[in-house]
Amino acid sequence: MTPASRSLWINGALLFVAVLTSVVLVVTSRSVTTAERQTRARHLLTAFRLDDVSQVSVDKAGETWVVRRGPREPDQDAGARWQLVSPLQGDAEEATIDQLLRTAQFATWLRHIDDADVDRERFGLDSPKVVVSIDMGELHYRVRLGGAAPSPPGASYVEVTGEGVKDKGVYVIGESTADDLDPDVEDFRIRQIIPYAGSALRAIDVGIDQRRVELERGDDDAFRIGSREAGTRVGTEALDRILLTFSRTVAKSFLPIGEAQRIQSGSRDVLSLKLTPKAKEQPALISIGGSCPTEPGLVVAVRTQPKPSAACIDDVRLHELFARPELLLDHDLFTLRPDEVEAVEIAQGERHLRLLRAEDGFVLREPSDGKVSTEAAVARIKEMLEVRGELLSEPDLSELGLAASAHRVTLSKATSQERGERETIELSGTTPDGKLFARRLSDGAVLALNPTSRRLFTADGLLLLDEQLLDLNPDGVSEIRVERGPALWVLRQPQRGEYELVEPTGYAVDPALASAWIEGTRQLSVERWVAEEDDGSFGLAKPLLAFAVTDVQRKTLRVVVGGRAAGGYFARVTDRPQVMVIAKELVDTLTMLIVDRSGFTVDPDLAVDVELRTVDQVVKLERLGTGFVQTDGTLQLDPPRITELVDALGLVRPEAAIALSSNGTRYDFSAPVLDVSFRYVDGASKTEHHYVVGPGDSYRNLSVHAARIVGSDAVYVIPRQQIARVLELL
Repeated sequence: MTPASRSLWINGALLFVAVLTSVVLVVTSRSVTTAERQTRARHLLTAFRLDDVSQVSVDKAGETWVVRRGPREPDQDAGARWQLVSPLQGDAEEATIDQLLRTAQFATWLRHIDDADVDRERFGLDSPKVVVSIDMGELHYRVRLGGAAPSPPGASYVEVTGEGVKDKGVYVIGESTADDLDPDVEDFRIRQIIPYAGSALRAIDVGIDQRRVELERGDDDAFRIGSREAGTRVGTEALDRILLTFSRTVAKSFLPIGEAQRIQSGSRDVLSLKLTPKAKEQPALISIGGSCPTEPGLVVAVRTQPKPSAACIDDVRLHELFARPELLLDHDLFTLRPDEVEAVEIAQGERHLRLLRAEDGFVLREPSDGKVSTEAAVARIKEMLEVRGELLSEPDLSELGLAASAHRVTLSKATSQERGERETIELSGTTPDGKLFARRLSDGAVLALNPTSRRLFTADGLLLLDEQLLDLNPDGVSEIRVERGPALWVLRQPQRGEYELVEPTGYAVDPALASAWIEGTRQLSVERWVAEEDDGSFGLAKPLLAFAVTDVQRKTLRVVVGGRAAGGYFARVTDRPQVMVIAKELVDTLTMLIVDRSGFTVDPDLAVDVELRTVDQVVKLERLGTGFVQTDGTLQLDPPRITELVDALGLVRPEAAIALSSNGTRYDFSAPVLDVSFRYVDGASKTEHHYVVGPGDSYRNLSVHAARIVGSDAVYVIPRQQIARVLELL
């Protein structure tokens, strides 16, 4: 045999094998293999191939519902849609069909009934509850669900027959399987009344109370009230409410269309919807209104196209959303979310700012190059997006300073330069009355803004400023001075952890609060820079407080704190013009009076006697060994209660001192709710402690009692629950 003939013979043999293999695959794919039957030996259906199922029918209560797999779309990766064939035509509810097929695929039997033992009438197989038929290639299953089996509880008889089916027979199945094989055929119908998702809509036309509200999507993908060219933009929140309500128009029960239309013809509050999709599909025509005849509280919805349907639905109150169209208008400057903004560009005359998102944060390209703090950049963008204004109905652009504005702000989404990816506003200049106006270029709407928001849209270089003002070790702070009105507080730290209260005099320092002052200021940072200079709107002319931090090298940083800002307080370093925001927690810490709080807590190991008085009770306790006994009083306490009382007194600790004198405050300690005195003995020396608890109050969202150490003018606040525990034991 020549090499050429040998090659020809080999190629022919390979071709024959390939053809034979293909034939075998085709044949076996259409038949039940031995391996498949063995694997599914205890399944009701010993062969099941979901992709081959072409039709499902359910016979129940004298009615047959048939669904058929529709033609697969060219770009459809998953299985084709299911279509109702009988008794109705249209799309089927795919989730219901999928659930039924999953049940058929995985259903197993508990036991098999021998043919000789089958009593069809007694098993309910001659008049089954439901018959489920599944066409799957050459297999045509029919599953008859019969009556109840004697065991286990809830079990039922079922018969499997059909064309091409080899493992026919009668079986007993469990309760859950029987329930799943008995579907509610009404669930085969799609219950979503509105057939299009919000993202697929091009226009929304609403008829209500003899008026029309028209929303149309513009080239920038935002909806407008009126025409897409001249209408005012719909607010994002308002649109979200509308689309969410659309998604809730779900059928609770279906009605004959004729009956539903008769109900609506006699109703005065019917809302009509025309929803036009972007694609070249039929607009959806829907009317909502009229009382449901079968379920009070529901309303009637009728869809006349596409695929007519009528049902009772929850009263989703669409009328309220469209009753006042002016509430749908957008009062925001921009529609983007913070995470969508890729670039910020501000042109303010000759000044420019250009902020760009980089892979690991943000960079500033103008007014100068540099990497900026991601937190600071995000905070500024977020503030810009939160600015809202008042829409003006008939604005005069010349009068408002917008006819030839040189101040423009543009936010870009992603890096594409296609239409709809950039949002731009124009801002007015400074007006004599200090007002600020903005015009959205997308829809031409003009809004009046709070003048303080101008700083957010300034072409400045604040993002390049260092956010870390101080970075000291705990022992690097030598002194902290806090001025609050006429009061001056001076704390010194001669050595780490040793504190001296220089001003005011006559008070011991509280170590924990002094440490909080040190920790709060030694690494002083800026939440964000907000303005290049003080324009008088930050409250710095009448400051809340001023503080100065001096390090061991005698270098001092002085800060003035003004009014409240989002997340903190406006502030300024005294030798710099820029305005910043510092953390609220720091200001709260520095406004706490750091005088000693230890005079209130009873130490059970050191106290030798304790006396408590309320309005109507007196209790005197003395130490005996390691515990306490009662020596006198109007109320007799047993030993366990005495222990609880002493423990409760040991937990009393003020949150802080709030004033150095009760004069000028609203607190009256002449009739205290609790009077506590106790003594300590250390060797030959005795220490006496005495405090009174006055009226209730609130302090920084905490319920408290005012309290004062007898002999001192300072006023403290103690958590109410600590005092309440002592009082309930008396």
